[in-house]
Amino acid sequence: MAYDVVALNGGSFLALHDKPGRCPGDGWRLLAAQGKRGVAGERGPQGPAGPPGKDAVKLVRWTLDRATYTATPVLSDGSWGPPLELRALFEQFWDEVR
Repeated sequence: MAYDVVALNGGSFLALHDKPGRCPGDGWRLLAAQGKRGVAGERGPQGPAGPPGKDAVKLVRWTLDRATYTATPVLSDGSWGPPLELRALFEQFWDEVR
């Protein structure tokens, strides 16, 4: 619609008439554009140190399921990681060494 305003790429555009077409284009007028970045100011003082973070979770061991050729990692927080499905890898190896 005429006189609609849209924001695009950091600027704003005014529709000059109904069905102005794609913005930006002949049916639109630029109202305001994003300015250039100003000069950086002085660096402020360093803030206080934050609290210590949690230790990263580490791999502790693997659990093997020999029936399904699956290896599942057990992590230091007691959780289990995603299982590795190894059957296809062993089948490929077997096919290559025969």
